[in-house]
Amino acid sequence: MKYKAIAFDLDDTLIDTTNELIPFACRKIHSYLLTEGYSNTFEEFDISRKDFVKTKSHKEFFKNLVTTFTLKNPTQLPLVVANLNRLFYEPAIPPSLAMMPGAEENLKILTAKYQVYVVTAGVVSAQNHKLMQLKIERFVKKENILVVGDGAFPTKKSAFEKIIRDTGIHANELLSIGNRLSQEIRMAKQLGGMTCYYQHGEHAEDVAQDQFEIPDYTIHSHKELIPTCQL
Repeated sequence: MKYKAIAFDLDDTLIDTTNELIPFACRKIHSYLLTEGYSNTFEEFDISRKDFVKTKSHKEFFKNLVTTFTLKNPTQLPLVVANLNRLFYEPAIPPSLAMMPGAEENLKILTAKYQVYVVTAGVVSAQNHKLMQLKIERFVKKENILVVGDGAFPTKKSAFEKIIRDTGIHANELLSIGNRLSQEIRMAKQLGGMTCYYQHGEHAEDVAQDQFEIPDYTIHSHKELIPTCQL
């Protein structure tokens, strides 16, 4: 057996965050910005957002955005930035939130053969809410769910290190699956892990910056995962 542990990203890997959660959150963000002095249309806002986050985070985008227009109350700048981050990183989670097609079937198959983990980044309460809606513990043990952010792990790399350390496996026996070249791919490869790039969502057009962002495998749907990665 080539691999002994598999780490799935959550957003845009197990759930379709780009199409299910981000559009509604961005509409709320734009409405809020209009009350604070922003005058661009939603389309202009969204184009600039998508272009910016090709290489940087949404936190950096919001921090930069508030410097491009005059706030109604400039003394409230830190609060406005905090509110923008909250609206984006803690979006309303629909009760009907479901996994992407084929994800549940893959988890059922893979948890019978490998140690399966979920490594996700964001606000812990928001990520846990998503996981609860999915009833993820039907497939992945609670202790195998690692949330990066304001939790115990500063980066996904540190979470991958914990997996390797706790399981006692070699780094190349870990397969990291995710939609961000700069995150799930880069940070696993830096440790010597194997990687599968789920090319979906807002980061589907990202370009590898160096050899650490070149994935071992690339897929576009869950039905491709098992045959492509020979799982």
